[in-house]
Amino acid sequence: MKGFEVRFREKTVRIAINESMVMSVIVQKIRGKIDMCVNGWLMDTDTHPVWMFADDLKQGDEIIIERKETAESSPPLLPPSDYVPNRSLSPEEIREMWQYKLCYFRKIENILRKEGLITGDTNYK
Repeated sequence: MKGFEVRFREKTVRIAINESMVMSVIVQKIRGKIDMCVNGWLMDTDTHPVWMFADDLKQGDEIIIERKETAESSPPLLPPSDYVPNRSLSPEEIREMWQYKLCYFRKIENILRKEGLITGDTNYK
């Protein structure tokens, strides 16, 4: 089936287009750091998978997006609550998923701290 392949540094993800969906590659600069996220919106199921997340992009980094034939999509880093993968996640994929969740948490925490909704020192270990 038709789909896309996104390559960044040593990572490659494939996104198969077999249903109505929106796929996005978002590059954003927040507080001097440039981050990237490859995600989607599967319209028929109203789910929002995230396939790739990278932070601290540097000058010269390449993001390569190609339209390709692909058999299936790569498993998302942050699966929706109703997602059941057809295979077990590797320890590396599990680590990536938790790293994404931690990074997302810290971004929200910083926003809430700037708004004055969180005060005090929080040292997470």
